[in-house]
Amino acid sequence: MLRIISKLWSVIYDLKMYINGTGTKTMDQIDDELDVLEYQCRKYSDTDDAEVIR
Repeated sequence: MLRIISKLWSVIYDLKMYINGTGTKTMDQIDDELDVLEYQCRKYSDTDDAEVIR
């Protein structure tokens, strides 16, 4: 779970840098990373918050 959160923050900063014109990744690369993260999060879609925190 922490790995997903870490990757999500990385993508957020990639987006910020892309918007500011200082990024090294293209929007297609960022979209691909978001697709992978969305797939990794699917296993938690039917999980209650209390189950994840344990």
